Amino acid sequence: MKLLSKKLIKCLAFIFLGFFILFNSPTLATNKPEYSQLLTPTKQNLILEPGENFNGYFKITNNGTKPFKFKVYTESYQISDENYSALKHDIDSKYSYITNWVTFEKEVYFLQPNEATRVNFTINVPASVPSGGQYTLLISEMFNEDTGEIFQTINRLGMNLYTKISGETHYDGYGEILENNIQPLFLKPPISASFLVKNNGNVHAHAISSMTVYSLFSNKPVWTNAVNHPVTEDYPIVLPETSRSISNKWESSPRLGIFKVIQKVEFMGETDIKEKLILICPLWFILLIFATIISFTAHAVTKHRPKKQ
Repeated sequence: MKLLSKKLIKCLAFIFLGFFILFNSPTLATNKPEYSQLLTPTKQNLILEPGENFNGYFKITNNGTKPFKFKVYTESYQISDENYSALKHDIDSKYSYITNWVTFEKEVYFLQPNEATRVNFTINVPASVPSGGQYTLLISEMFNEDTGEIFQTINRLGMNLYTKISGETHYDGYGEILENNIQPLFLKPPISASFLVKNNGNVHAHAISSMTVYSLFSNKPVWTNAVNHPVTEDYPIVLPETSRSISNKWESSPRLGIFKVIQKVEFMGETDIKEKLILICPLWFILLIFATIISFTAHAVTKHRPKKQ
């Protein structure tokens, strides 16, 4: 009985020690940064009427380990290059008037770690405004509560606001498909195709495209990003009076092969289909083929050259 009691005491001691180590050891699973915010959703598409007051919101979550304050404001959203990689903040653009129509319930918020809050905003559309597209960014910017300095890492997040003001809009027939390119040779993966479209209208438009790859001796596709019922909102947006270059890629394409590639582009009522045979082949393999051809040619010339008497 005494032996059993000793074993029970030892067992309980080990259990207690295990719990003590578990709850007092440093956390290994947390690799969170000190300051981090998450904004959702990242974009909203709206259709508004002149004179309308629209109430909306977005959500900010503190994903870091320390509390922070953040301020909210608007910033004009315009594009300055075909790759849509560079923003320009043209407050005088006729497509950025909405930047001045947005007001926030509060301008400064405070969040503890793992806490979230809704940022409410109102869009007061004037009664007399031009119809067509209006675009802006709703910005959340973190700053240090003690010093007031802006955080240099992940300090700003923005929600794109794509808005159509009802009235006379220019859409179908106002778009151009300027290029639909499939290059014939790829030295390395991925196989890709690109296209360039231009929006001459006064509202934004989605550039719908698909790329389908067939093997050389079969009409059965080996890869495609086409879908039967495409959701238009999932495709890239092209703003009014801008051009945009877009590409489709087969990320898991092989390193060697001959394929038939078809790219279909639909934009603002226009459709263009391009088909081309392409070769994907590493450079060293091409050089090996050329070296082999040159070697056989030289051998054949030497063999058939008449011998000197």
